[in-house]
Amino acid sequence: ANTTLGGDSSVTGTLSLAAGKTLTNKGSLQLSATDGSITISKGAGEGSATLTAGSAAADVTALGSGLAVSNAVVQIARSGESAISASFDDQSVQRNVGAGSLTEQGSSSALAGAEAAAGDITFLNKSTGLSISDLTIGAGRTVGLYTGSTAAEAQEGNLTVSGGSLSAAAGATLNGNLTLSGSVLGVATGGLKMGSTLTLSSGENANILSDATLAAIGGAASYTLFTGVDALALGDADAVTTAVTAEASDYFSNLVGTGWQLVYSGAEDGTLVLTTPEPATATLSLLALVGLAARRRRR
Repeated sequence: ANTTLGGDSSVTGTLSLAAGKTLTNKGSLQLSATDGSITISKGAGEGSATLTAGSAAADVTALGSGLAVSNAVVQIARSGESAISASFDDQSVQRNVGAGSLTEQGSSSALAGAEAAAGDITFLNKSTGLSISDLTIGAGRTVGLYTGSTAAEAQEGNLTVSGGSLSAAAGATLNGNLTLSGSVLGVATGGLKMGSTLTLSSGENANILSDATLAAIGGAASYTLFTGVDALALGDADAVTTAVTAEASDYFSNLVGTGWQLVYSGAEDGTLVLTTPEPATATLSLLALVGLAARRRRR
């Protein structure tokens, strides 16, 4: 059965969560490995297991450096600051569903998913970068990735979203060098705000736009995908800081035949915009493409 802990709790040894079950802690949750390692893992069976740590009333939530998370979801639901120094495998997911900020400073280099739903997420000590299959940034929320132990702009690291999806709600911000490869991109009107380098893969690793983004474009003559892009790399080409125009279908394969172009304004303005000279024709083409993103994700 699902379990709820009502007050402060400490765990030593192995914490095993059965598939589809949830352990929720309503006080402060301290997981540390003073006498060995601690593992949070999903038991056998279908479905995910979730550890929900903290609440609005909690003072401290710390997931210690001796903690290993395997094929499980760790969900932080707090109004204050939280920190994770644990090691996550590439089948695990981090979620920040509380209003407080979450800092992840462990050694993980890959995650199945990360979600900054109601609070920000900062990844530190990522000198070798971080790969995430599915990244969600909620409205007005920020995800940042840094190579050092502080969130310094000069130390922004490399984040790759590959084979999954990047979903950014209105006012979302991403601080870090982003590579988007073979993924579904969904961005709200106004685009995803950045402050670093953007790389869009092409060919077999070209991306697609989500159905929601295609619907939002509608009959507009232009649609902003990104702002604050310091440099843009398209396909295998080197990153440039000057203005560039390219065929959008080379980098978003479900835009073939629409006539849309990608227009990068250069580093000074930093916008990457979809434009078309034929809004009415483009609308009909985009409507015909709706549903392709969902079908591709199901495959």
